Amino acid sequence: MLLYTSSEKPPVGPDGWQNEREEKAKVRAVGDALDTIKQVANVQRIANARVPIVKFLHLPTGLSCDVSFKNMMSVLNSRYTRFVSLKLIQR
Repeated sequence: MLLYTSSEKPPVGPDGWQNEREEKAKVRAVGDALDTIKQVANVQRIANARVPIVKFLHLPTGLSCDVSFKNMMSVLNSRYTRFVSLKLIQR
């Protein structure tokens, strides 16, 4: 989920990450979006952690999920997981 347009550069602070206020805004926005999904429950916004996350429960599968905003490897893992699951569905 992009919180900026693809033609813009993401807001970056002096340490290379978005500043704290923008990170908290992301946590709120993602949490608010998840709150609107019927298959999602127990949405928890943890904005003050070293790595801000949103935790939730995916009801159809019973999986507990975490969404983080600072780890590019987790983004790549998510893309890979989606790719593999779509390939399995096509079988």
